[in-house]
Amino acid sequence: MKKVILAIDIGSSSIRCTAYSVDQVSKSVEIEGVPGCSASITRTSVEPNTGKINLLHGAGDEGILKSVDHVVNSVLSKLRMTSSNKNSNSSLFQVIAVGFSSFVMNLVAVDDRGKLIGKDASISYACNSAEAINV
Repeated sequence: MKKVILAIDIGSSSIRCTAYSVDQVSKSVEIEGVPGCSASITRTSVEPNTGKINLLHGAGDEGILKSVDHVVNSVLSKLRMTSSNKNSNSSLFQVIAVGFSSFVMNLVAVDDRGKLIGKDASISYACNSAEAINV
């Protein structure tokens, strides 16, 4: 069974997912991208004037989580297609790890009870929103 790591990158201009195969050879581990098993959605996730992160809306009114779900599902479908094109049980895959990266130096603004402040409660490296700054 092929061991796979999914890498998910939530960026300011797109959301991406890539599958990497993991093979242990002797005492070392080899990791390489699975050909054709990546997906990306172009979307504006950071407001250009305020620096606020669009948590709940964005490209096509899909929030960040829906966009992540979409690219992950796309990559898993591609992995299934790759596996089904081979006639061996060893071509099946198992996701053994998921890695996330996101915007550089960001915070999500919450009140003293841990609830989001406002509908776009985030502070990015470029934030100048009075709603988040005045809390």
